[in-house]
Amino acid sequence: MISLTRSGSRDKSVENFTEDKKTLHISFRENELCGMLHLIIGRKILMTLQHLKYAVKVADVGSMNEAAKQLLISQPSLSAAIRVLEEETGVNIFKRTNKGVYVTAEGSAFLEHARLIVAQYDYIEHQYVRAHEKKKRF
Repeated sequence: MISLTRSGSRDKSVENFTEDKKTLHISFRENELCGMLHLIIGRKILMTLQHLKYAVKVADVGSMNEAAKQLLISQPSLSAAIRVLEEETGVNIFKRTNKGVYVTAEGSAFLEHARLIVAQYDYIEHQYVRAHEKKKRF
């Protein structure tokens, strides 16, 4: 069973799914929903655009705590999302220390591509999605 729960809400149970007598419980706050819900196919979690945005932000600020504050999510949620991304890609993007996180050489190459993907998405969103929304208003 996959149980999704929103913390701090009157309606605690959001959705339930069943899967091979195993249980996965995901708890999230409303502003963490995008970061916590991943497309699940079988037992594999697929990389999302949100994962890439998180990795880029962590690399830019050099700290999981500061990145989490700027992204308005909890630090454990951000760390978990980065771990999922690293496991999925097989790339150790960051070296974690008690003084912060540092981008590895392998991670640097990965982040170049991630930045391009995020920039292209932002461009499309700005040029087409937001432009379309502005046209609809008038």
